[in-house]
Amino acid sequence: MPTMMSYGFRMMTVDGKAFRSAGVIFACIAMFISSTHLPFEHLSNDKTKMEQFGGGGSLEEQCGSITFEDIFIYNQAIFEVRVNDDWQTAEVDARAWINWSLADDIRSDLDAFLEGIVPSGGDGWLSSDEIEAMVSIAADCLEYSITRIGIRDGSPHRGGVGVDWMNTSWESDQTNIGHFNGVPERHSQIRDCQGFSQESCFEVPVVPSSTRDCDIEINQSAGADECRIELWLNATMVIGGVSDPNDFTVSFNSSNMSNARLDFTFPVMPELRMDMWEECEGRFVGPLDEGNPQTDAAPIRGSCIGDGSASYDLRTNDDGSLTYTLDSNFSRENLGPFGGRRFR
Repeated sequence: MPTMMSYGFRMMTVDGKAFRSAGVIFACIAMFISSTHLPFEHLSNDKTKMEQFGGGGSLEEQCGSITFEDIFIYNQAIFEVRVNDDWQTAEVDARAWINWSLADDIRSDLDAFLEGIVPSGGDGWLSSDEIEAMVSIAADCLEYSITRIGIRDGSPHRGGVGVDWMNTSWESDQTNIGHFNGVPERHSQIRDCQGFSQESCFEVPVVPSSTRDCDIEINQSAGADECRIELWLNATMVIGGVSDPNDFTVSFNSSNMSNARLDFTFPVMPELRMDMWEECEGRFVGPLDEGNPQTDAAPIRGSCIGDGSASYDLRTNDDGSLTYTLDSNFSRENLGPFGGRRFR
């Protein structure tokens, strides 16, 4: 099952007579691409396509109830989160790799999603215009998505009634997505766009030939994945509700998140250290109508049991700041509504 993590950091006086908890803030961006985007004016007017976000309505209504994993899928990803000195925001940079057959699946899904929306949709080809439109909508959607992160100052907690642990959000108009090789420019079968397109538009078949010759400048004997897709994301996360960074709990919902490394770097705080790290399995995080087995009660601090799907590391940087690294290796074969969380 997925897990939720909690981690705490403490500051203590040099003489050891007094202890004060100092917290850390985390932002999670999980990147992976699935069939979800096209120019907004088309997307917002198509109920069937909008429901692929999760229920219809505006982009904000759709994306406000999902995570990044509902928008993108990847083979591996690295996320870097740098908490600003005021502890009110964090700068987030992410890079994700979509490799081998998964890249083929992504292109096929995007083409299928566009069927009936643009003239060239569903024709077995993906164009540079189409993928740029999809990436643009992805950035808009991510702005409203769930961050997976909770930061609360005060006494340590494990969620529960009256505890709003998901109290972070993405700053408006600060989400940018870039990509490499979404539509390979040196594909052996590349051609000018045949349907809906702008000037200089080109397209490639969504499923490459058996030789997967997506880059004519790479020799097949090199064994390189010419068809891979790489994604980049830059965003700003708003941290609400932290007035005293000397004592707080950070919670992270790692449900359905695999092969991801997250590096969180915090402002320089002398004697910053971790208080407790817990991996809590079996918390139900799905909709209430999905057969909630009543496993979502808040656990007692220190009583959580994990399955080892996540691990962490701490390192002190040359400037004295602390970086917390979290590795999440939950198996996608076990996707479901049971949530894994990490607590401090």
